[in-house]
Amino acid sequence: MSSDPQASSSAPSEDLARAHRRALGALSVCMLLGWVLLLLPLPWSLGAGIAGLAAAVLLVRATIAAWRIGQQGSAVLTALLGAGAVLVLVGSSALSAILYGPMHELQQCRRDAITVASRDACDDGAEESTLEWFGSLLGG
Repeated sequence: MSSDPQASSSAPSEDLARAHRRALGALSVCMLLGWVLLLLPLPWSLGAGIAGLAAAVLLVRATIAAWRIGQQGSAVLTALLGAGAVLVLVGSSALSAILYGPMHELQQCRRDAITVASRDACDDGAEESTLEWFGSLLGG
């Protein structure tokens, strides 16, 4: 009635490997969702920040899971690359939130622009609008 010790010791490691694969899969889906949201116009692109924060949580889970199964190299690589991607998602979304007014005006102008000259006028107007906006923030 003795149980096989090798079978019982491989079950936890198999569970850890499965948890690692699930964490990497969820992290990949969350990152992909964040990049897609980042490409959408405002206000939808602000959702990339939320996806980035969720990806940060999943990144920690994936890194810990990789470390527990003995894949320290994979854990470090996942942490380094994932942290950079999370920073880009959250930073881009935060910058869009900070510059929401001028960015929204630029997107509306470009959407309505018909010719290349009108698109160039939108870009010039956006520069002036952004400088005025910064000037009003700084009290100038």
